[in-house]
Amino acid sequence: MSRFYRVCRAVAWVALRVLYRVRVEGAVNIPIEGPVILCGNHISYIDPVLVACASPRQVRFMAKKELYKSRILRWFLSRIGAFPVDRGAADITAMRTAFGILKEGGALGIFPEGTRVRGVKTEANTGMESGVAMIVARAPTPVVPMRVMGRYRLFRRQTLVIGAPLDLTAILADRSSERIAEATAALQSSIRGLIPESTET
Repeated sequence: MSRFYRVCRAVAWVALRVLYRVRVEGAVNIPIEGPVILCGNHISYIDPVLVACASPRQVRFMAKKELYKSRILRWFLSRIGAFPVDRGAADITAMRTAFGILKEGGALGIFPEGTRVRGVKTEANTGMESGVAMIVARAPTPVVPMRVMGRYRLFRRQTLVIGAPLDLTAILADRSSERIAEATAALQSSIRGLIPESTET
């Protein structure tokens, strides 16, 4: 974890604790070493900040290329290890970067819905992109499902639930479109099935 990342993470953690009273359940499910993909639902721009704070290790996030139009954002995202992805095309460069991170034993952060999804009804009608399954099919890696529980509201409890790592390699016995779709559906079901153990508000 770089010093810049560590400082940003510490500041962000304090802000999240004060503004959203965040609670993290299941952080022990994130392996402290070795390649891993962290996947969660996506309801706000705050999500990657929350995931970064919850993880005991640096997370390299895929970020939509539109964010890199801003010189300041481009500088910041590069400093924290994020990298751009073109969501509207088969981005070979982004995939190679992802494979490189995993090959080096890093943690890769992806929000497989591809965009922010708000509300239970909207979520129920939104599928997940197949990028995670395609990565695992070529580079077998444990996938840790995560779920942000509801909207962020100032001074109201926000919870991030982290599930046990998934092994999708059995499903991805081959790289057929059917297997990719099956693994994607399994990941989606795992994420949406996560619920907090505590009901404290």
